[in-house]
Amino acid sequence: MRLTVRSPGRKLILIAILTLLLCLLLFSLSGWSLLKLYSEQEARSDALAHLTQMQQAYRTHLVSLGRNLENVASVANSTPNQLQQELATQAMRNHLATLAIISHDHQLVIQTGTIEMTEQSLTPGMLQLVDAALKGQTTVALQPVTLSDPGSTSTQWMITAAYPLRDKQHASSRVLLAQQPIDNYLAQDLTQQAETAAFLCVAGRVQATTGATTKTMLIGSQTLSEGQLCTPDSFNTINSTHRYITFAQQTAAQQQLANSQSLV
Repeated sequence: MRLTVRSPGRKLILIAILTLLLCLLLFSLSGWSLLKLYSEQEARSDALAHLTQMQQAYRTHLVSLGRNLENVASVANSTPNQLQQELATQAMRNHLATLAIISHDHQLVIQTGTIEMTEQSLTPGMLQLVDAALKGQTTVALQPVTLSDPGSTSTQWMITAAYPLRDKQHASSRVLLAQQPIDNYLAQDLTQQAETAAFLCVAGRVQATTGATTKTMLIGSQTLSEGQLCTPDSFNTINSTHRYITFAQQTAAQQQLANSQSLV
């Protein structure tokens, strides 16, 4: 007679193996989740740091623009030819659409640039800047300008800045009015200073990008609307050819009018 007893050892070994595999799986999932959470927190921290650099670059840009235009003030009381030459030089050097001198009674004295300004095109917002500058205050505002082409019109947002020009008695008798487009050229200039990629938004719309890098962010199955991209204090994730995290905040200039739109 042969007595056969099934050993429980195989069952225990099988259970142990399955338990070990389950533990490894749970450990891998928890490790991957922690790594993903850490990576996302790191990306958000980097985005916030880059945004701070962009904000500083924007403010530095406006200060630099004001310093460059001080050269116009130094020749404001010279001959018309010298003044015109200096205006043209500064308009080209600073990528200005318009650089004009406005009198105390809101008359155009002299101008240069790619966009011709008329006294009729001086909007109430521009005149508000001019009046503040006539009181000796340098003021900045973001303002839309309507551009007319044959058969069509478009709107271009501008950084509009007004600087007081003083006569020989040191009175603010005229104003230097400068308009700089918020375009890809400006975006490239700011991102070179901050060493990052960015969108520039005004009034909930994308006005400029840094080119190929930001265009890549909008290629793929998931894209964001302009409203989402331009919403201040909001993180967004873009799963495109790469994974991107975006963050936006409002940035106002030191001398910006209180009722003016802010760059985002």
